[in-house]
Amino acid sequence: MASLTLSLALAASACVGAVFTYNHLPCCGSAGCEAGPGTTPAALSAASTSGRVPSERVTARCVEVRSASVFAGACHFNGELMTQGGELMLALSVESGGLGGEDLAGLCVVALVTSEANLKLEKPRRSIVYVSEAAGEAQRARLVELLEERSGHGLGEVLAVESASVAIASTDERFEVRVGEVLALSGEPLANRECCKMPNLVWYEPLVPLKQRRVGFTRSWSVSEPRLGLEFHRAEENSAFVGELALFAGACAAE
Repeated sequence: MASLTLSLALAASACVGAVFTYNHLPCCGSAGCEAGPGTTPAALSAASTSGRVPSERVTARCVEVRSASVFAGACHFNGELMTQGGELMLALSVESGGLGGEDLAGLCVVALVTSEANLKLEKPRRSIVYVSEAAGEAQRARLVELLEERSGHGLGEVLAVESASVAIASTDERFEVRVGEVLALSGEPLANRECCKMPNLVWYEPLVPLKQRRVGFTRSWSVSEPRLGLEFHRAEENSAFVGELALFAGACAAE
């Protein structure tokens, strides 16, 4: 645990996590993307050269956690569906690249999302977004834009976007996220990849499309955010996702 704590201390200035690559490009019909089924590489190439598709690219890392088990037996899932699962945290740490002329490398962003019902039921949502203190106003706006687009506007009504002490660390063995006194998360990806062997027991999709996703075991998740009416501590649940955001290679997403 000491090694992760050291990594997390370093992550306050340079965020660390499980890599995804984001491109402002259509993705040949993948869920949550811009192009519909049957879109051809030639058509996408034409769109790119016409100037309708910016060539900006961001490489970053992702950790997500929900207030319900994302990997569980059917009875467990049904028992939680109507009473839990209305809270979610999405954390991204940018390794390189930028949007709208703003360099986002080294910055972190965390969205805390809540709803009156399980998020799978698509009720109205509210959120607060926390951005690295080092980010300028324009950089904050681009990070929110990235979250909004990749999540299909799954943040709902964004009540505030603010600077905070944000740290994200993730390896193949463990992950950890902290946002000042508001939020603390720790856990590890499922080591033997049960979620990949038994995909029928994964009941949710990540807020953003992930490539090579892994379910994470949440050892501890604490939140204290009065503006969202949240004050809780949860522990020992298969409630997290880590992995790569859908990778865009050339004109199409590589599934």
